[in-house]
Amino acid sequence: KLVEFLRRVVNFLLNRNDLDMPKLALGKFILEKVLRDKINEYRKQATKAGFDQCLFSKDAIATVDIGAFTFTFDPMLYPANKLYSGQLKFPKHYYSQIADMNKEEVECALAIERDREVELWVRNLERNPIQAFWLPTSTDKFYPDFVAKLRDGRLLVIEYKGGHLDNDDTEEKEAVGKLWARKSGNLFLMAWKQKDGKDLYQQLNAILSE
Repeated sequence: KLVEFLRRVVNFLLNRNDLDMPKLALGKFILEKVLRDKINEYRKQATKAGFDQCLFSKDAIATVDIGAFTFTFDPMLYPANKLYSGQLKFPKHYYSQIADMNKEEVECALAIERDREVELWVRNLERNPIQAFWLPTSTDKFYPDFVAKLRDGRLLVIEYKGGHLDNDDTEEKEAVGKLWARKSGNLFLMAWKQKDGKDLYQQLNAILSE
């Protein structure tokens, strides 16, 4: 398929009135870069389309096998690269230390800590597929900011966006998180500083009431 794609591109260029083979030969390195970028773009689009088809279409085949893919935080291992050094205390955090959090993430952690439905919670690690909870996206792995264990035994996974602008990446993460929650019987929240007139605490209360 790649050879056929390249053949059609070359034929298209040769059929243009302003290009011929000597000109293409002179610009071969520029042409190579343009084609490489275009092929990568098409591959990403095809991967995204296949990912969406498998997970979100009416013929979706995605399942969550709880028995085969249950993730457990290791009580003896929490390899955070940088630790939270603020003055606030978080007794419900599963580990004695907490991975670094910015000011807005601390606000989210406080909301989680203070909720009576939360038994334990973890500041999830980034880019650590062995010691951190992650969900798949069309391009990579998605590591939500917080994972909480509720008193009823369910998990609440939270990605905190704060005041960041929404984008396609955020939409995909939210769709994947909600699909995981629905298939596994747990909860997922894409939390914002303010959303639909609700502050962070109200968003958390709303998802916990489901």
